[in-house]
Amino acid sequence: MQFNGYSYGVNMSRGSTMYYQCSVYRTKKKCKGKLIVKETGEHTCKAEPEPSVQDCDEEMRQLLETEAVKSQGVIPSRLWKKVGDQHAKKYPGQAMKPMKREEAINFINYVRKQANGGDEYRQIETFPT
Repeated sequence: MQFNGYSYGVNMSRGSTMYYQCSVYRTKKKCKGKLIVKETGEHTCKAEPEPSVQDCDEEMRQLLETEAVKSQGVIPSRLWKKVGDQHAKKYPGQAMKPMKREEAINFINYVRKQANGGDEYRQIETFPT
């Protein structure tokens, strides 16, 4: 511990009191400087526990998959926003970690491609239902 330009080492501890002795005590100079530190009062600086974060990755994947096949005409970014808003309504007042935008857009494009047989233009050829 450093205090007023001097170095101190822990000598002993009793309860909330720490006893320090000058670091030069064990040399030839035999410095007798001591420092006594007693903790009093309650700390008001204790950190509040951080809110638990809801990881919505898997749940969002499932919703995105169904929505991507159901609504083929909606662009992926709007679909991601729509599903994100649904999650915000589902878990009000709770911290959430949604799926990243770029990851969701790639996932939607992949799902749509697989739903159409792996061909981007297959959707144009199929008859509407």
